[in-house]
Parts: sequence; C-alpha cells; structure tokens
Amino acid sequence: MRVVLFTDTLADLNGVSRFIQDMARCARQAGDSLHVLTSTHKSIEVAENLINLPPRATLPIPYYPQMRLCLPSRRALFEAADALKPDRIHISTPGPVGLAGRAYAKARGLPIVGTHHTDFSAFVYKNCPLRPLRRLSDRLMGRFYRPFDRLITRSEVYRTIIDREIGFSSERIFTLPAGTRTSHFHPRHRDCTLWDRYPAMRKGALKALFVGRMGADKNLPFLLEAWEAYQREYARKDRPVDLVLIGEGPMDRQLKRHTPPHTHPLGPVTGKALFSHYASADLFIFPSVTDTLGQVVMEAQASGLPVIVSDQGGPQTLLGCGGQPTGLIAPAEDLDAWVEAIRTLVNDTPLRKRLAAAAHESMQPFLIERSYAAFWKLHQQG
Repeated sequence: MRVVLFTDTLADLNGVSRFIQDMARCARQAGDSLHVLTSTHKSIEVAENLINLPPRATLPIPYYPQMRLCLPSRRALFEAADALKPDRIHISTPGPVGLAGRAYAKARGLPIVGTHHTDFSAFVYKNCPLRPLRRLSDRLMGRFYRPFDRLITRSEVYRTIIDREIGFSSERIFTLPAGTRTSHFHPRHRDCTLWDRYPAMRKGALKALFVGRMGADKNLPFLLEAWEAYQREYARKDRPVDLVLIGEGPMDRQLKRHTPPHTHPLGPVTGKALFSHYASADLFIFPSVTDTLGQVVMEAQASGLPVIVSDQGGPQTLLGCGGQPTGLIAPAEDLDAWVEAIRTLVNDTPLRKRLAAAAHESMQPFLIERSYAAFWKLHQQG
C-alpha cells in the first residue's frame, strides 16, 4: 500500500510538524510507502520520503505577520503525487496544500484519511472572539472534512466535539494512541548548569517552563496575566521561580517590549538543546484550550516534569495515564485557580517530585512507534 500525505506544516516549530516528521521516520524504519508532500519556503529535513515543492507565492497569515501562508503549484503537487502512485491520500492540514490534496484525491478517485490536529474554530475565536466568525469556521471545516472517509483525532475528548461542531459523524472518527519519542524526552538530559548560561535568570530559582507558539491561540496572554498576579501576590513569600518561554509567534515583539517580572522568552529552541531545557526545568505550564492533544505536554511529562493544564481540550487527557497523578488541571480562564496551582507546585517540594516521577513513568508506554503502527493500520483498513 502507498500513502501520500499532504501537509502545510513540516518545517515549523510545532507539535503537528514533529508528529508528521515522526510518522515519516517510522515509515522509513518499517519500510512502508508513506511519502509527505509539502510546499514551503523553509528548509526541511533531508529524507527520501519528505518532498518539498517551492511555493508559487507566500502571504502573511492574519494575526501571525512573521509567518507566511505558502501557495503551492497545484500542478506540481499533482505531478509529484502521480509519480508516487498512491492508493490512499492523507491530509494533515486544512490549508492550501491540504486543499490541493483533497482536490487530487477527488480527481483520482482515491479514499481520503485525515488527521484533526488543531481545533481551527477555537484557534480563530481565540484570535478574534466573534461568535459569528466561529460558526462560519465550523461550517467551513465541515465542508472541508465532509468527503473524508476517515478522520483521526489525537484524543478521545475530540470525538464528540468534532461530531457536534463540524458535523463529521463520530462513526468515521478514530482516536490515535498518543505517542512521543521517550528516548529523546527523558530526565537523563537534565543539565545542572544550563540555567547559569542565562545571566538574567536567578541562580537557584525554580524554572516553570512553557513551550509552544507565542500567541493567543495557546492562551499565552492568560498565562502572562496569571504569572503577573502570582508575582504580585506571592513573589516575596514563596520560593523564587522564573517563567521560561520557548517558541515563536505573533507575540514576539510584545514580549521584547514588556514581560511580567521574572519572565524569560528564549525564542525557538530545537534538537538536543530542547531535550535539555525540558529536563532541566522544574514544572511545566500549558494553558492552551485549542490543542486536540498537546504534544508538548507529553514531552514535558516524559522529561520528568509535573504539569498544569486547562480543563478544556486534549492536554487534560494526558494526565494520570499511569494511574497516578502527574499534575494539576485548572479551570480555563480562572485566574485565581491558576495562581493557586502554580503556588502549590512551587511550594510543595515533595508533591512536585512525586508528580514528576509519576509523569515520567506514565509516558513510558506511549512510544511513537505505537502511534505509527495504529496510524498505518487505519490506512490499510477498508
């Protein structure tokens, strides 16, 4: 069986890109015919099953001026796909490349499998909170996914959400077992001297880590508000703690101009350096309400970090997978609850260490190879 995967994101610093890269790597190791087609001006990993076709043009993305929407050559994508002789098409994103993949599958009479990686309607609403715009987004997503034979969701909580909000029947929705690269995200990468390399950070202070896009869709403004409230109320009473932000996005300029006390935006961090930054932190904070799973939450837990997540979206499903608590779930947008959750993990050292150990252990069965096996099987069926 031959599968061609169309995606608009492959070189970006996000969980979707890492997931697709992992699927492609697992396919190479298994000897399966999975090829990824994308069109981006960014450089991508050099691999036999990753194909990047130069875009015809690029446009700025609304709310993300430093990111570009790449407009592919549909003819070039069609020719590249024809050369691979696919039996199935997989569509990973509802952007221009994903739309081209959808058109290709229709033109060639091929079945479509897709992955619902991002709650696009919630993403739009977070950036522009107008309910008519959210309803329009739901309708557009419904039209986009309607011809798909199967739709993969990253967490069970989204089966009902997809059915209710975009009208895609739950009978055709399949939940993929979560997985991450547990050998890479591991406490053994902890570096006791890492934070000393950042002069602005306080020596001996705990490090609370956030990894993700610097934007409203990840609820970063709320996190900064909660952090500022925590610093205002408890900075002099509690153990010193710094907030470390890793990632890039539309709030980069704002973060350069002003941040709450003891907040340190590091920009993008990748590869082995990212493994060390995870493992060298003390807790992980992720208030996003738009993530269908939360790959970074898996990475943090595998690295041995207790986590604080929202009670909305997929990340909450990743806590306590081993039967023991691995973090705290706080009500979305409840500032006082988030401040209290931060304070609890900062001050209760035995609890923090207990949750950290349980978090690492809980992720050990969640091998990315396990996710890939289920991913490939869903393409083989039917």
